[in-house]
Amino acid sequence: MIPGFHGFDMVIILVIALLIFGPKKLPEMGKAIGQSINQFKKGMSDITKPKEENEPLSEIDQLEREIALKKAALQEQSSARSASSISDLDLQAQAQRERASVEKPLS
Repeated sequence: MIPGFHGFDMVIILVIALLIFGPKKLPEMGKAIGQSINQFKKGMSDITKPKEENEPLSEIDQLEREIALKKAALQEQSSARSASSISDLDLQAQAQRERASVEKPLS
């Protein structure tokens, strides 16, 4: 015979529990056992989850993250502007050189 609880064993255990605790207490005990099992499962899943998924960010952390993202966006915009202003200056200098080269042979 395979070790463990079988159907007949479970029936005997339930009858003994019914005799000891009575018909009113048995559903309450079943509910309490079910809640305990659910809390145990939840606790185990909380332990096994990575830390980042487990804890929501506090308001300060969220604000710091938003500030960092906005700073990065501003730096990208300013570098793009400075690159465009540098290219504008290069174009202006080149245009001046071309004007100077065109004007010199005439004089």
